[in-house]
Amino acid sequence: MKKILLLLFVTSLSFAYYAKLEPIETYSISSSVSGSVIYIDRENEGKYLKEDKVILKIDDFNEREELLNVQKSLNLQQKNLKNQLEIQKLEQNQYNRVLKLSSKSKRERELVLNSLLKTKNQTLSLRNNIESLILRKKILQNTINKKSITAKKQDFIYNYHVNIDDYVVSSTPLVDIMDMGYSKLEFFVSSSDKKRLADGAKILINDKQANIIEYKVWDIADSINISSFKVSIKTDLKEFSKLYKITIED
Repeated sequence: MKKILLLLFVTSLSFAYYAKLEPIETYSISSSVSGSVIYIDRENEGKYLKEDKVILKIDDFNEREELLNVQKSLNLQQKNLKNQLEIQKLEQNQYNRVLKLSSKSKRERELVLNSLLKTKNQTLSLRNNIESLILRKKILQNTINKKSITAKKQDFIYNYHVNIDDYVVSSTPLVDIMDMGYSKLEFFVSSSDKKRLADGAKILINDKQANIIEYKVWDIADSINISSFKVSIKTDLKEFSKLYKITIED
């Protein structure tokens, strides 16, 4: 009788899978710029964020100083261009008038033309300078943005890889963040259960169908769990690290 009960118990377990609830995504942020770390939000390490927040900053003093100087130069050059265009307009009108005056010699016309061409070259030079300054401004703004790492509301700050005053370069790992907006359960099913799911069988979590947003079944058997197929369930459950029972019901 004991052997029969044991066999029934093992058989019932064979139809249940178990998986630990994990964040929908865990990602590592690495630096894309160089500089010294000047701020780390240690207070929220190991916690959920209640709002979007800057959690790490790399020194951007030099970039901000240069950005101010670039903006000043840009303002000045744009003002100069405005004046230059007025001068060019006047010289163009003067040249047009000279062309119509038969009393003007060829030499006089050439002098007016040369002056106009010189003014146009100066205008072109100013335009090129302005374009270069605008490009430099965008590069500096982009670098400054990359030196502030922002995490989103509900993100979980899992672990920092750097400390204050550490000098980082491109590709230096900075922080690991977990997206807690949703959660996932991942497990491996047999080929027969894979077929049942393909035929429309339902997935139950702790004997309930609730909390399942969507799920995905891999078509190719896993390389480690031989002859088993990975299943990933997206859920709205929030008890992370808890073990859940998963069953498949026809």
